[in-house]
Amino acid sequence: MELKAIDEAYRPYIDRIIKESCGIKYEAMFLEPNPAVLNPHNALELFQNMHSVYVLGILERSHLSCITSLVRTSRWLSSTLSSVDDGNALSFSSSLRGLLESSSDSFHLMQNLFPTLKSTYKYVYIALNYPNDIEQNFLTFESLENLLIHYAYAKHWKRDEEPLPHHRNKSNSEYIQCLENFGVSGLSDLYAELCQLTHPASPSVFCFVEEREKDLTFNPNQDSLLINDILHRYQSTIAGLIQYPLNSALMALALLHRLIPDWPSMSDEGMSTIGNTAETLKDFDDFCNKYHPGKGLSHSEFRSASGH
Repeated sequence: MELKAIDEAYRPYIDRIIKESCGIKYEAMFLEPNPAVLNPHNALELFQNMHSVYVLGILERSHLSCITSLVRTSRWLSSTLSSVDDGNALSFSSSLRGLLESSSDSFHLMQNLFPTLKSTYKYVYIALNYPNDIEQNFLTFESLENLLIHYAYAKHWKRDEEPLPHHRNKSNSEYIQCLENFGVSGLSDLYAELCQLTHPASPSVFCFVEEREKDLTFNPNQDSLLINDILHRYQSTIAGLIQYPLNSALMALALLHRLIPDWPSMSDEGMSTIGNTAETLKDFDDFCNKYHPGKGLSHSEFRSASGH
């Protein structure tokens, strides 16, 4: 699938979601319990309500991650396409490299986000809407929370700085490896080529030179040839690095929309061709329609949600 075709297939949906999500506030993750209201006679109920806020905070972090992943992809993809239209090889290599790094960083989280939401949505639904029904079967989301924190806050730190847990960035190669392990072949090779063009290296010089056996000729008009060569040789790689993170974020947003209807997502019809989302959404709807307050989760359902 060509770059422009990918953009045309996704942009109407992701730009609408981005626009409709503007102004969404995230507050639950900042709330802290008030010791003054704790009462030993209703401590369990209070803890259940606090746990409900904790679960909402996880969903807020998840939504923030998805929507920022979409907007980063949208911006980098626009920049890459503009460079193609302008015939600017250096701008193209820089933008495509930014898209590659951004997508790899997003997928480091997204490959785990939807599967976690899918396996726990029954528990999450009850914790949000009927917190007393979870009784004492409290589920933590430590692994997902650590990934969410890393996605939002990880960065490069100075040598004398000691960051909080999960706030230190990984190497680009580690993020890229996540996508390659998932099946996007050629990503490391593409990244190496883009770095050679973006950094002051030989390819960033000789992309403006025609080489023959006994002479060199300056030619600053070869950009489009170089751009088209990269797009042709790495067509499937570029498609994968865009589609896998985008689809993963859209799948997560579809389930988050079921849990928090005010958060926009693609329509069910639009999601019907992406992964197994349609089946998951149907299962979610069936569960909610059949759920009666006070029922809670069965032992096997809780074990399934907790990964056992």
